[in-house]
Amino acid sequence: MDLRRARQTLLENDALSFAAVSGEKVITDDDYSLKPLLKLIDAHQSLVGYTAADRVVGKGGALLYVLLGASAVYSPVMSKPALHILEQYGINADYDELVPMITAFAEDGICPIEEAVEEIYSPERAENAIRLVVAKLVKAR
Repeated sequence: MDLRRARQTLLENDALSFAAVSGEKVITDDDYSLKPLLKLIDAHQSLVGYTAADRVVGKGGALLYVLLGASAVYSPVMSKPALHILEQYGINADYDELVPMITAFAEDGICPIEEAVEEIYSPERAENAIRLVVAKLVKAR
């Protein structure tokens, strides 16, 4: 039920990049990349008991969802490494398209976040690597 509502909430509003549902509670964000998840971590907010929906989930996002404690994650586009991480940690994963990797915005190679966490399997270590890349992306904007 929550997975369907999270998916519907995300897909019905093109401005949203993230939605999470737990019963009557709904969290949404329209920020780009993994910033919505990093904001939740910064606010010491967990997603335990929540089902999340995200526009794109790569390995970096999957590791942050593990850190946040999400019960399930839906994405229209999910990478195989992300699916592997979510399954490894017992998080239900649903997607429309499973891709080998998440590409950079310019579609000229692997996403810089995915590249940063390629050899990382610890959610805590991934958070640090992701923050460094996101900070560079924010500066470049």
